[in-house]
Formats: sequence, structure tokens, C-alpha cells
Amino acid sequence: MAVIRCGQGHYYDDEKFSQCPFCGIFVNAQHNPALQNTVFMENTAPNPSDDQKTIGYYSGIRGNDFVTGWLVCVEGPERGRDYRLSHGFNRIGRDYNMPVCIVDDPQISQENHCSVVYDERSNTFSLVPSGGNLTYLGDELVSHPVRLKTGDIIRIGASSFEFVAFCREGRIWEKEQ
Repeated sequence: MAVIRCGQGHYYDDEKFSQCPFCGIFVNAQHNPALQNTVFMENTAPNPSDDQKTIGYYSGIRGNDFVTGWLVCVEGPERGRDYRLSHGFNRIGRDYNMPVCIVDDPQISQENHCSVVYDERSNTFSLVPSGGNLTYLGDELVSHPVRLKTGDIIRIGASSFEFVAFCREGRIWEKEQ
């Protein structure tokens, strides 16, 4: 990691960003070996056949987008809504980029309040707190990852969610050959 300073005085990690994330000024790629293979698109011409429609991208890895469980809001501003869980980390927050987006509860952090994680190898779910945000399993404060089981109540912000596992003992998504 190398923290560098752009021409406007902002500091940032040049291994993570090809340009200053604050002002968008490109760093000099000739003096930075990590950026020599970076493609800069500032001088590219638009494709005349492009219809400017957004195309959804889905992972080429089959099975990682299958439903593994759900959260059902049983108390709070979004009471009655359900949220689909999939393989790996299911980050919970108010931001639309979060896999579990709970927009109407302002007491939930915008990004990554906590996560429900499905581990395919052990066929288990865990609740993982994040960054000092208060997360409860039932009435107990969660300070480290804990296992979840169907029927557990997760409390974050002003909302409560019941956890329902689809993948559980005797039920997993088989890999395609």
C-alpha cells in the first residue's frame, strides 16, 4: 500500500485507485508500476451503436445467486417485507447497493450495518456485526460472529427480522457438473 497525494492535496491509496477518488485527477501511470496496465477511458469515443441501456451483469459462477434463506421484517418501518439471502456475505444497510437494502429505517447504517453469512462448506449461517453498529440476536448484543438458526430474531435499528433458513440440514444446492 502506498499513500500518495494528488495535485489538489488529497491523500489516497494508489493500489486501490487509479485516480484520486476525491477529485478524479489521474495519477501518472509511468511512475507507478501498479498502474502501467490500467486502461484510461477519458479519451475514448462513444460507440455509435450503443443504445445507452443498462445491461444487468450476473456472475458466471453457477449457484452463488441461489436463495439460501430469508429475513422477514416482523417489527419496524418495513414490517411484512422479506429479504432474500444468497451464498456468502449478505450485507445489510440502507444503501441501494447493499444486498439486503432496508431503506425506511434511518437507525440502520447506510452501508454494512451487519451481515448474514451463508457458509456453503458447513451449510450454516452466521450473524456478523460490523463497525460498532449495535446488532442484537434476540435480546443479546452481538459483539462477534454467532451462528443462526431458523426462527432467530435479529434486531437492528428500530427493526426486528426473523431469520428463515432454506439451506439447512438435508437441503443444499448441489453443484452442476
